[in-house]
Amino acid sequence: MKTISVLFTCYHDWFAGFLRKIRGQEYTHVSVSLSRNRTAFYSFNFKGLVRETLQKFRRHKVRDSMLYEIPVPDNIYDTVKRKLEAMKRRRKRMHYAFLGIFFCCLGIPFHRKNRYFCSEFVAELLKSSHVLSLQKHAASYLPNQLRLELDRYFGDKKTVNVV
Repeated sequence: MKTISVLFTCYHDWFAGFLRKIRGQEYTHVSVSLSRNRTAFYSFNFKGLVRETLQKFRRHKVRDSMLYEIPVPDNIYDTVKRKLEAMKRRRKRMHYAFLGIFFCCLGIPFHRKNRYFCSEFVAELLKSSHVLSLQKHAASYLPNQLRLELDRYFGDKKTVNVV
């Protein structure tokens, strides 16, 4: 068995403030890590597919966080790793899904090839690798909604405020 880490955070910038105000979001960003010591997390932001670290979150004064450590069989872990590596190789073609987040806020799943927002990326990676079965399309999940889904499956595997 190996572990996949999913980290939910709350930035204190204008976009996170917007999400908190219109959608009541406790957590406004989510990223995934495959490293045992959680040295690198991957997610999408305005720059596209990005590598994030706990130090980066601390520098940006992220105070609220929740980490899920999901145990998975080796073959599932390898599938997630292959998919993530493939996306990293195509990094220059991967972009942030501005329209996707807009439609998600309206409750309409909308996906364009090579475009993701953070929670759509993590949801798609976990769903397509059979880590969990989601009730909705990956483009239908804002971070807090995805966190509620993970709570249903892995609520006993979470840690609060790891950043």
